[in-house]
Amino acid sequence: MARALFNGTVVAESDAVETVEGNVYFPPEAMVSEFFTPTDKTTVCGWKGTANYYSVHVNGETADNAAWTYRDPKPAASNIKDYVAFYPAVTVEGNIYFPPDAMVSEFFTPTEKTTVCGWKGTANYYTVTVDGRTAEDAAWTYHDPKPAASNIKDYVAFYPVVKVQA
Repeated sequence: MARALFNGTVVAESDAVETVEGNVYFPPEAMVSEFFTPTDKTTVCGWKGTANYYSVHVNGETADNAAWTYRDPKPAASNIKDYVAFYPAVTVEGNIYFPPDAMVSEFFTPTEKTTVCGWKGTANYYTVTVDGRTAEDAAWTYHDPKPAASNIKDYVAFYPVVKVQA
């Protein structure tokens, strides 16, 4: 479960996030709408399209233009239509699943460990080794998830022992 927090309050939470260019995008239904105010700011990405911004307001604190979305993305970014991502003023934490093509396979060694989640299915684990440092069973994936979790098939998540920077 990925969570976005601002001023100590959860402003978005979901298991169905998308990760694009290191940014974690939350589906629109994951947003706590009372904390978001649309702004006039827009920016343009060459392959995603025009981003529209929100300010985030919680308990008297404001992060101006700290969240953005693509309401009408270009075809290559259709998977993040209406999803919302955040600048560092909003902290994103939790189990963030990265697509298989984002992984550097030489750092991952499959292990025998498996666990079972009631709604995702059986997780398969990896040991992660980077620069001579090893973290046993520190990453996991669902090769054959249950239908409710089909969006994370073969995506990889990490325990906090592996520092993930989005």
